Amino acid sequence: MDFTINNDLSSANITDKILIVDDNQANIVLIESILKRENITAYTANSGEQALESLKEDSFSLIIMDVNMPGLTGFETAKVIQETQIAQDTPIIFISSQCKTTANIEEGFKSGAYDYILRPIDIDLLKNKIKIFLRLSRTERELKVANNLLAQKAEYLDNQLSEQVEINSALKFTEQVFENSVNGIIIVDEALNFVRVNQAFTKMTGYSPEELIGKTPRILSSGLQNKDFYTKMWTTLQIKGAWQGELWNKKNNELYAEMLSINAVKDSVGIVSNYIGIVTDITETKKAHEKNEHLANYDYLTGLPNRLNLMRSLNKLLANPVSSQFTLLFLDLDKFKPINDNHGH
Repeated sequence: MDFTINNDLSSANITDKILIVDDNQANIVLIESILKRENITAYTANSGEQALESLKEDSFSLIIMDVNMPGLTGFETAKVIQETQIAQDTPIIFISSQCKTTANIEEGFKSGAYDYILRPIDIDLLKNKIKIFLRLSRTERELKVANNLLAQKAEYLDNQLSEQVEINSALKFTEQVFENSVNGIIIVDEALNFVRVNQAFTKMTGYSPEELIGKTPRILSSGLQNKDFYTKMWTTLQIKGAWQGELWNKKNNELYAEMLSINAVKDSVGIVSNYIGIVTDITETKKAHEKNEHLANYDYLTGLPNRLNLMRSLNKLLANPVSSQFTLLFLDLDKFKPINDNHGH
C-alpha cells in the first residue's frame, strides 16, 4: 500500500531557546555570555510577570529563573506556570544564594524546580546542567515526532496485523535516533519487560541487550528507593501517562544516579502497549550538588557546621516534643571580633 507521511524527523530539529528570568541585569549578562559561547539562543525577562507573557507567546527548551525578584518571586512564577499549564513540561533551574536555597529548597521543588544553581555561579556546573536538560528536551521532541510517525503509519497498515507488529514496524523509522542518542533509551512492554535498549543505555548500565531483554528494570534496582516510591511512580504513570524523576540504580555493584523520563505509548483506543524511557546519567551532577549542599551547611575552612546548620538543628529540636528540653551553651572568644572584622569570618 502506497502512502505519504507529511511529518518527518526533521521537524524535531528545533533551535534550542532558553528563557532567563532575573531582575538583575548583571546576572542576565553573565548567563547570556555562557549561552552565547555554546551557540544557544537566549531570551530574557526582568520579572516573573514578564516571563509569563513570554511563555504565552513562545515555547522554550529550558527556563533559568532567579528565586528572589520583586513582584512575583521565582517560586510564585513557577506555580503559575504549573497551574496554567502554559509551559508545565519545560524544565526550570532556579538560581539562588546559598543561604536562601538551603532554607527554601523543599518549597522550590514543590513549585516546579528541576534543579538548583547556587551563587556565586559555578560556570562549568551551570553549563553542564544546561547541556543535560537540552539533551533531554531534544530527545523528547524526537520521540514525540517518532510517535506521530508511528500513529500515521499505523492507519495504513493492514487491519489483520496486531497492534504490537504495527508499533515494531513503525519503530524502524526512528532507528537512527534510537541508536545514536546520547541518552539511554529503553522500551518496555505493558508488563514492564525490556523489549529494546539502545547503545547508550547498555554503556551506562554495563548490561548487554541479551542480559536485559525479557527482564524488568528490577535487575538494576539499588534498593535505595522503597516500595512506596515505586507505588507513587506507577500511580502517576497510570493517571498521567508520564513520569519523570531521579533515582539511584546499580551497575556492577556500583551505584549511579539517573534522571528518568517515562512516557506511555497508547493505541488508537487508548490502551497502553509500551512505555518509552529516557535515561540520563546524572551521577556527577548529583555529586556536584551534594558538594554545594555541604558548602552551604558547613564552614569551608574548618569543616564545622555553620549558622544555617545550627538554626535548622535547633528548629528540629524545638519541634520535637521528646527532645524539647535541652541546654544551649554559648561560647565567646575574647578579642576575636577584630580578626573577623579585618580578615573575614
